[in-house]
Amino acid sequence: KLTDKIIERSQHFLKSGLSSFDALHLACAENHADVFLTVDDRLLERAQKISDCKIKINNPLVWLKEVL
Repeated sequence: KLTDKIIERSQHFLKSGLSSFDALHLACAENHADVFLTVDDRLLERAQKISDCKIKINNPLVWLKEVL
């Protein structure tokens, strides 16, 4: 369910340079997951620059090396 909080965060992510789909995807993950994994290098680079993001963002292979 899209809450006002998710919509507000996705608008913040849009202003940070993410596409509308990526901004919404990240905002939803921020509210429902512990980590956001992506192989999209462009998204990864931009999302990691968002200083107030409340979720860890990583490449799946890098993340896997960290947790094993």
